Amino acid sequence: MDKERFQHIMTNPQMIDDNDIASLFSIVESYPYFTVAQILLSIGLELCDDKRASKQLRLAAAMSPD
Repeated sequence: MDKERFQHIMTNPQMIDDNDIASLFSIVESYPYFTVAQILLSIGLELCDDKRASKQLRLAAAMSPD
């Protein structure tokens, strides 16, 4: 995922598509404490009605600072 696309989905998370989800999975595997990517992945999975959405949301919440 390039920088421009990441910034675009950061400002418009409702525009996350399947390709973005795959890229976000790759990012969070490489950088598991990258909170923004974790949250965007949670949003993307929820938008796609993926069964992994609730697990990812709990993981993103646990990784988010107070």
